[in-house]
Amino acid sequence: MVEPLGDDGQLCGVILRVRALPGEAAIEGAVVFHLHPTFSQPIVRVQGLDGVAKTRIIAADAFTFGAVAESDGTRLELDL
Repeated sequence: MVEPLGDDGQLCGVILRVRALPGEAAIEGAVVFHLHPTFSQPIVRVQGLDGVAKTRIIAADAFTFGAVAESDGTRLELDL
């Protein structure tokens, strides 16, 4: 989810969320989000809650992030 912050549209609040596909086993444990090194905290470890791991960041430009489920090593990547 991407949401503009302020009237000038320079910054956006971004919710990064990882969850299992319908019919698949829910995420257990933590997910590690890997952001671009220009972020103040480029690696964020989030404990899953009710099968979902999510974090909120503020971004000013397009970027790629990765996520790794600690329980089984599943790796995901998305360009935003």
